[in-house]
Amino acid sequence: MPRLVTKPRLVTKPRPVTNPRPEASPRPEAGPRKKANRLPVLLLPLIVILVFELWSSGGPLVPWIPVESDTGVFDMREIDFSSEIAALTRTVEYIPDEFLTPEEFDRRDDIRVGKVPYDARVCTMRVRLLVPDDMMYGLGGYSVNYASSVYINGKWLFDEGRPALTPEAEEATESYRLFSAAPRDGVIEIVIQTSAFANIDTSTSMGWYIGEYELARIFFTRKIAIDIVVVAVYVTLAVISLLLFLALPSYRANGWLALLAAVHAIRSGLKSTKILLTLLPYFDWPFVYITEKLTDPFTVILLTLILHSAFPGALPKWLRYTTIGCGGVSALLFVLLPWQTFLGSSGVTNQIVFAILGVLFAFILFSLRRARPTFPQVITLAGIGLALYAFLWDADYFAHWQLTIFDWPFSLTQPMFIVFTMFMLVAALLTTIEKTAEREVALTQTVERQKSELTNAHITTMLSQIQPHFLYNILASINNLCQGNPAAREAILTFSDYLRGNMDSLNDNKLIPFEKELEHTRQYLWLEELRFEKRLRVVYEIEAADFLLPALTLQPLVENAVRHGVTKKEGGGTIALRTEQSPHHIRITIRDDGVGFDPGTPPPADGRSHIGIGSVRSRLASMCGGTLTVESTPGEGTTACIQLPKERVKP
Repeated sequence: MPRLVTKPRLVTKPRPVTNPRPEASPRPEAGPRKKANRLPVLLLPLIVILVFELWSSGGPLVPWIPVESDTGVFDMREIDFSSEIAALTRTVEYIPDEFLTPEEFDRRDDIRVGKVPYDARVCTMRVRLLVPDDMMYGLGGYSVNYASSVYINGKWLFDEGRPALTPEAEEATESYRLFSAAPRDGVIEIVIQTSAFANIDTSTSMGWYIGEYELARIFFTRKIAIDIVVVAVYVTLAVISLLLFLALPSYRANGWLALLAAVHAIRSGLKSTKILLTLLPYFDWPFVYITEKLTDPFTVILLTLILHSAFPGALPKWLRYTTIGCGGVSALLFVLLPWQTFLGSSGVTNQIVFAILGVLFAFILFSLRRARPTFPQVITLAGIGLALYAFLWDADYFAHWQLTIFDWPFSLTQPMFIVFTMFMLVAALLTTIEKTAEREVALTQTVERQKSELTNAHITTMLSQIQPHFLYNILASINNLCQGNPAAREAILTFSDYLRGNMDSLNDNKLIPFEKELEHTRQYLWLEELRFEKRLRVVYEIEAADFLLPALTLQPLVENAVRHGVTKKEGGGTIALRTEQSPHHIRITIRDDGVGFDPGTPPPADGRSHIGIGSVRSRLASMCGGTLTVESTPGEGTTACIQLPKERVKP
């Protein structure tokens, strides 16, 4: 009897399983993206309109008029206060270097008239308003020189800070106030004791408005309300930007934009009507003022970081480091130097901020001269352009240089910076959506690649499991047949073809014709019929054969039917392999009348991996969208059904 010297060994290098008709990588659909881009196009003009409508509503409901005086006595008896509000000019009666009560002031004969000189750090001043005597008036405006005591008609009304005769004793603060006053014999007399050691760059003077109390209250309330809305808008922008940053941390522009919006929420709350100072009165005024000033260098730093993230490579490294360094040095100076050093510097720092923004804008435009900007970048550029126009407008508005085209009735810097921030938020939102879609595509591709690698590993493992025991059994059968049995040659040739088919299947990482897979399965079943003789019967019912499927799809299922079904049944059984088609699917059924099994029972702990069916199922799903279902009844048999979509398995 011939003796087997060595065991057959198959060596192969696994290769990833791929689809013969690879579908294009999933990408965001052009249609939805265009629709997503249309919304901002409609939204951006609406943002501009809403912000400007908010600002234009900040004035009184009725016109206000300036009232002139050369004596410090303002005659307003001809003004219709039911429909107008009056604004006082800065001409006052004053006595320098002394704090005087209203009675003491009235007895002096050295009263001066005009604007208080810059070098008068301590003084008492008075204005008298001649008004109709039949109503209650509202007076409002900013406090005078950071430290003052106010008297109305001879009675003390309030202190703003603490005026003093020396800089060391003075306590500075500022607020926006509204108070009521009733005329006495047609006169409202206002006496203010004030010191100006902190206010080193302006003269001691006042500029308030006066009107019928309800009308003045409405004006005051609307001005406060607008500042509250502005702070709320910036806080909302900061929260949205922060959420976008948390959703996509890799796009840092969202994080910088959140900080910029937060900085300007603080800035807006400390300027104009100073609503944050009203809510937090326990902060010292120097701390509040320096905090407000720090928003300028932080704005420069954050704008540089935002634009660097939004326009990668557009800003040279030296420019980024220079602007960020200048911002850092400025912030350090604001903290270290006395706060009075920077009083009145708002105009200069504002010009520096917009000059730097203009330089960044120019570099970005230069970098884009040969490149087509993305839609979010176009929105950002539009926002920068509007902000720079606002700077030009304010230069014209305050200096009357006639530089601008449109005639807006108010300063544009603050409303336009809100517009600018909203534009950048819209651009950041669109960029986040695009980058998120790209990340999802990359993640999908990674998952598909990993699934493909896992499927390939399953195939390799399955082959290593299903081949040895079968090969050893068949070789033993052939060895027995060789003892004078003329069928040995045919068995050996068939087994040789089967081995060749198995080895070819290791490299078949694409769909193969059904006829090839069927022939491989026939060879396996012929050999098993040779082994089990009459205990195994096979029936073929092939109605559809012109389609593709993954290699080694039928053989593992047929092997399960042989090993675990009919050969375990006393007297054996029959395996039926059937194919049929419907308008949209190809259906393959492998049915046996063997012992069956309980689908709810876990596989036996026999040391085997039991991955054959799972591997077939995963390859069907990943390579052609097919499905595999297995049904079994103990004592009656098992049915495995493969369903393939026709459009994916056409030859």
